[in-house]
Amino acid sequence: MKRIDDCLSTRDGRLFVEQCDTLDLVRRFGSPLFVVSEDQLRRNVRRFREAFERGWTEGPVAILPAAKASWSRAVQRILVDEGCGADVYSPGELAAALEAGCDPALVSVKSVPKDEAHIHRAVEVGARVTIDSVEEIDVIERSARALGRTAQVRLRLKPTLSGFIDHSELAAEGLVPTDIAALAYKGGLMFEQIEAIAPRLRQM
Repeated sequence: MKRIDDCLSTRDGRLFVEQCDTLDLVRRFGSPLFVVSEDQLRRNVRRFREAFERGWTEGPVAILPAAKASWSRAVQRILVDEGCGADVYSPGELAAALEAGCDPALVSVKSVPKDEAHIHRAVEVGARVTIDSVEEIDVIERSARALGRTAQVRLRLKPTLSGFIDHSELAAEGLVPTDIAALAYKGGLMFEQIEAIAPRLRQM
């Protein structure tokens, strides 16, 4: 046996995932086939948590993997069992995380734009809504009032990236400096916008 990493190895020229012969898996399930090692997934989560806890000593650390990486309920349930939350973009990702048993308090909802139904559902279940634009504040306030709940929110900051001056092809207008492209195409709020809306958010 030749070990490749924690879960992959080769034996007599055949690839194994943990103790499973991938040729046998393909014969049984067909190809293409996606194989996830539960042990490796758990090891990875623990490594992430330990690394962040070493670097962040100011309070507890929560690991929120992006739900878009895998909508598999089995994968999501393993992550939940390891104490993870979820970073979600779409209503479908939010549903997948909740169906897997994810604690809504550990769910971060962000996307640009978010429709009203998506925001309403996030507030309803107690997930944290990332405010990506000023326009979302009215929708969040309406949903919280209608549901009789306090919405959990956070602000996505869009800082000026003064050092990023290489040109980018992200802009339809052609090559522009990366800092300009980021300001134009990434969701989030500028410092001035946050200063303007902060008093209202505190009152809400």
